[in-house]
Amino acid sequence: MGNKQPFVSASLEQAPVPVRLPTLEEHWDCHQCAWCCYGTEILLDEEDLAKLQSQHWDQQPEYQGVRLIRRAGLLGQRYRLAHRKDGTCVFLLTDGLCRIHRDFGLEAKPKLCQAFPFQPVPAPDGSLLVVRRSCPSAAAGLGRPVDLQRPDVQQALRAKPPGEPIRQPPEIVPGHRLRWPETLRITDWIERLFRDQTYPLVRRAVHVAIFTDLLAQCRPGRLTRSELAELVDLLAQQALQEAGQYFQQRRAPDRAAQMLFRRIVADYVRLHPRIRLRRCWQHRWWWIRTAWLLGRGHGQLPPLADQWPGAAMEALDRPLGPLSPEVLRPLEAYFEAAACCRAYSLLTRPGWPLVEAIRALVVGYPVGMWLVRFATPDRAPTGQDVIEAVVTLDRGERLAALAGSAHRQRLRLLGRLGQMPRLIAWYGR
Repeated sequence: MGNKQPFVSASLEQAPVPVRLPTLEEHWDCHQCAWCCYGTEILLDEEDLAKLQSQHWDQQPEYQGVRLIRRAGLLGQRYRLAHRKDGTCVFLLTDGLCRIHRDFGLEAKPKLCQAFPFQPVPAPDGSLLVVRRSCPSAAAGLGRPVDLQRPDVQQALRAKPPGEPIRQPPEIVPGHRLRWPETLRITDWIERLFRDQTYPLVRRAVHVAIFTDLLAQCRPGRLTRSELAELVDLLAQQALQEAGQYFQQRRAPDRAAQMLFRRIVADYVRLHPRIRLRRCWQHRWWWIRTAWLLGRGHGQLPPLADQWPGAAMEALDRPLGPLSPEVLRPLEAYFEAAACCRAYSLLTRPGWPLVEAIRALVVGYPVGMWLVRFATPDRAPTGQDVIEAVVTLDRGERLAALAGSAHRQRLRLLGRLGQMPRLIAWYGR
């Protein structure tokens, strides 16, 4: 399954939690694109609020009368950085720099801003440090190799120290929980299937979907350790054998599956970096119309001025034809990293059974390929289009609607219908 790197304690002033890097090499450096400064909710703790107050922004002419902090949510006492009408952070400058950073330095920024795009993922025996691909430089793999001794990595770990290791593994299926060694054997297979270079990415995603559907039918808590190990290995081999049928003749998913999929897609569309929804009635109406038409499944999706030209629904199901490995590489790297760090289960969807968390990950493949079509209704896709789809998928990992009960129910229904492999093969055309 791949040798795991030993844990290394980062040199933090706080009591350190063991940290290690994933088994794959990630690259990142900031290129000042400022994508992270648009539409991102930066929650502030008491220390962040005190730092902002000490910077006396009310004495700066351009910030007099400007709200810098807003309440996060309708209830409670949580606060966030305010946004301008166009969705950008109030501290973003026209050259892509942060005003707080420019005037006071990196450590004067809110902790979430200091830590981005580095994300500790809790594990049974420490934390994995991964790079969030909602940053386009991370999605494209641009920059130096990520190393625990890099000053920016150390600063991120000081700003947002890793949490305590996870003591209890997630349930495998509802009502059946295993010990960590058996649980990790399953997630190791997910990693192995997604990183198997023998097959193209679409085939790997189908392998994972079939493996998950087979696992969902089991009641693993009734098996001994040796029986479970043998079962998991057999399910993986069966997934490899069954996958071919979905590519011999690619059939469209049935009507119920298409409806469920379009509802999932509707939650992702608003996160696409080309769709910058403002707090105005024109943009709200565009979103309402788009979500309604996606639910219907036919019609002409409306354009959004200066952002998206609109498209017929049929264009979003069209075959893309062969795409080069270079164009698809950002999407491939996204799934390899996600499977390796296990954030899909251990971080973003706490309380979900493992099979449902895996489905939430694997549905990202047809969603990503749909988003590529969405960005290119009248032309061939480029690597930049795929990078933007990856940014959207990563943003979705932090969206409450995509970790809630409605999304979970849609994934569960897709599993019961047995339609996930067909969805993947269909949108991989």
